[in-house]
Amino acid sequence: MSAVDDLKQFRQVLVGVRRECAAKGILRDADRADLAAGIKNAQDWIEAIDKAIEDEQKLAKLTS
Repeated sequence: MSAVDDLKQFRQVLVGVRRECAAKGILRDADRADLAAGIKNAQDWIEAIDKAIEDEQKLAKLTS
C-alpha cells in the first residue's frame, strides 16, 4: 500500500468522524459547542490530509 493509499484511508476515517459529530449535533441534548469544535478539528485534518496527498502525488511524478 502506498503513502497516498494510507492517506486516503485516513481521510475516510476523518470524514466519518466529521459526519458522526454532525449527526450527534441534531440530538436535543447535544453539546453543540463541543461537537462544532470536533467538526472544525476534523475538517482541519481533512484539509491537511488533502494537501499531503497532493504533495505525495507531486513527489511521485518527480521521482518517476
